[in-house]
Amino acid sequence: MLTSFLIAFGISFLGSIPVGVLNLTIVDIGLRKSLYQVVLFALAVSLVEYAQGFLALKFSSLFETNQNLELYIDLFATPVFFILGIIYLRKYGKPPKRKEAVSDFGKGLLLSIVNPLAIPFWVLWGTVGFEKQWLTNDNLSIAIFTIGISLGTFVSLVLYGLFSKLIINKIEIVNQRINQIIGWTLIILGTIQIIRIVSGYWGLVT
Repeated sequence: MLTSFLIAFGISFLGSIPVGVLNLTIVDIGLRKSLYQVVLFALAVSLVEYAQGFLALKFSSLFETNQNLELYIDLFATPVFFILGIIYLRKYGKPPKRKEAVSDFGKGLLLSIVNPLAIPFWVLWGTVGFEKQWLTNDNLSIAIFTIGISLGTFVSLVLYGLFSKLIINKIEIVNQRINQIIGWTLIILGTIQIIRIVSGYWGLVT
């Protein structure tokens, strides 16, 4: 069980390091707000990651055999990416407001829920885990593995938030344009989703 937890923690921690929307957002929060808001955002993301990981592992065979499920996830995520991207782009160059409409916890929930890569990522690693036998298809084993997933994501994001000022001081242009970078990243992800949807639909009808 401990081995399963540590493997999940390591995969999740390392998988959260590459720069993406979640990392850039928590860097933005770390720059403008307190450690409390950083922890709230990371907690929200890790809770959703737990749910996504558990579902992906529990129903990995269903996800592998039913391509329609992935297509439906893409259809849901695509407009959200574009909407969030436009919101961030509109924030570029404007002074921060005293009170935002969406809390950092709510922002973490929303951005992680629409992350289309999480479930396929953990379906893949679940398949590997079952084959290597450091993961078994029972609720306790899957729960321990997904706790490792959740904590790995949480620690990685909190570290991003804690070191945000150090990161940004090294890349000053990011500090000036972080909302624009997040916005365009979301727009690009939305465009990728459209390509995935078109190719997925084409694969189903041919």
